[in-house]
Amino acid sequence: MGNNIKRAAPPVEGSLQHFEIPIPAEKVMSRGNIISHYQRDNIPLINMMMSFPYGALLEHENEKGLLNLLCSVLDEGTKSRTSLEFSDAIEFLGSSLSIQADYEQIIISLQSLSEKFEETLQLLHEMLQQPRFELKDFEREKNNILVRLRQAKDMPEAIADRAYRNIVYHNTGNYGAPVHGTMKGLTGIDLPQVREWYIGNMQKSTPDVFSAGDIAFEELKNSLEKIQLLHGEVTKSERKSYVTDLPERQIYIVDKPESVQTEIVVGHLTNNRTDNDYFAKVLLNMIFGGQFSSRLNLNLREKNGLTYGVHSSFNYHVYAGDFRIGTSVSSGDTGKAIREILLESERIGNDITRDEIDFARTSLVNRFTLNFETYGQLVSNSYSRHLFGLPGNYYHTYVDNVLAVTADDIHGAAQKRISTAKYQIVLVGSTLDIEKSLSESGIDIPVQKIQNESLW
Repeated sequence: MGNNIKRAAPPVEGSLQHFEIPIPAEKVMSRGNIISHYQRDNIPLINMMMSFPYGALLEHENEKGLLNLLCSVLDEGTKSRTSLEFSDAIEFLGSSLSIQADYEQIIISLQSLSEKFEETLQLLHEMLQQPRFELKDFEREKNNILVRLRQAKDMPEAIADRAYRNIVYHNTGNYGAPVHGTMKGLTGIDLPQVREWYIGNMQKSTPDVFSAGDIAFEELKNSLEKIQLLHGEVTKSERKSYVTDLPERQIYIVDKPESVQTEIVVGHLTNNRTDNDYFAKVLLNMIFGGQFSSRLNLNLREKNGLTYGVHSSFNYHVYAGDFRIGTSVSSGDTGKAIREILLESERIGNDITRDEIDFARTSLVNRFTLNFETYGQLVSNSYSRHLFGLPGNYYHTYVDNVLAVTADDIHGAAQKRISTAKYQIVLVGSTLDIEKSLSESGIDIPVQKIQNESLW
């Protein structure tokens, strides 16, 4: 076999390719809604997201879970098609359609072949303007949600997440309540209530539209106008603010007697997504617990063998956010894990090294372009930018903003945004084993018991 490779000399270095951040065509329509579109013709697909400004934050006390239930039943047929017929019509076109509720928005996501886009939009229009809302479909979907809630009630991770949200977001409106509602609350919601809410709100609304794919902007706009998707009212939510005084550190135990492990979630409220220390917090979190080589993982997994993995994150809603640490350990190691989490949380504000900062920064910059690979990513990026009110050049200045963060910025973020004195610590597992482990590890933090049943 021939071999012309000169192994004594290094290979010739290739030239780096410059990556242009894609720019969407955007227009604020006469009614105030937004269309944001990336025209791409390398794949004959169109990916679209429609965002309606109604979310669980708007639900009243007696209707928690109503909007999630609405989303489950909205695509269950139209006046002229049964649930199965409507589903078959979407699949026949090779398209997909999904609907989900969040705290601030109801999102309809659609994907279609370019040549089938008009037909898919016609089905979307039929669903929005002539929903079937048949009782048997409603009862089936409500029962499906109740079944999933009953299943989650036995899952330590789901229990911990629900308890943590209820505790940490307690004074921030419905952020403290689950989007899916509770079993008791859902039982009291009936079909007329869902139908009335839809007709009085979402059906007459005009959404913001975010899309990417093989269609020109004007053609997209004309197609949306043809099905009258842009002819409704535009509703803009009022800016909300919540008192963010944090309670003192406390442990909450949810008893799961048969469990041999403890699910741990630790954290507290933090500041908003749009505050000017966002990029410092991104780098801070990567160093602390946001990647495999983070301090938390090196301590709890590699050094002490307490867990298969531990992760931290800054999480954001439009009007509130939290800092969170999550892991799972053997029941007998609960106290030691808490002690090490507290230790690392205290250390992070004092001794971050230049090597740690450089590694996190390089990792962020090198991975940045991977956020623009797919049509779905383009659509999601555009939606997120508008949801949080970020500037139009946000992605174009992202790398510069990461590079501009100083060591002092990161130290400041650590000291201001991670407070062990305010940690709310949720432990799901065997109460007897947890209390024994806490005592043996010298963890002296007030403990409160939570009944699992009260969460669902």
